[in-house]
Amino acid sequence: MSSNYKKLMQRREAQRFDSTRLYTPEPNKTGMPAEREWHHWCGLKQDLRYKAGGDGGIDVVLNLNLHGRPTEVFSDVKATQFHGRLHKMYLCVDPKDLDTEAIYVLAEAWAIDDRAKLMGWHWGWRVQQQTPSNELGSGPRHLLPQTELNHMDELRQILIGARHSTEAEWKRRQGCRST
Repeated sequence: MSSNYKKLMQRREAQRFDSTRLYTPEPNKTGMPAEREWHHWCGLKQDLRYKAGGDGGIDVVLNLNLHGRPTEVFSDVKATQFHGRLHKMYLCVDPKDLDTEAIYVLAEAWAIDDRAKLMGWHWGWRVQQQTPSNELGSGPRHLLPQTELNHMDELRQILIGARHSTEAEWKRRQGCRST
């Protein structure tokens, strides 16, 4: 773990963003390894910029081949610490933060080991089809079972490239969420 990574972890833990979902006492200890794994999968170094107010739900901007045309799509990785049977592992998205045009990636994270594994992905429009539920006890959330996610190799087949989000992109998204 680099010193920049540790500093960012401490800074993020000290400031609770409005967008931070407190499913665990230290959400960044699962979120940051998930983000690191997602960035690595996309061929990027982890984005260690401090983003006051959060990243606006943009972890990586993907360039995808959709219907023969390159298209930029926002993506957001969601970490889970549930280590059990796959049908009880969910991609969990807050209804007020859901972007139907974004890609959501589920990562199983182990905070104690500072590691994560990507489990699958789906489009926001598909996540939105799940009726919000309070099954996890943290307020209504769209819960898409891991068994219904696409395999990561399917995303690899349409991936042209990836980049970090710009400050303007995540600030614009932060503004959308605060209204």
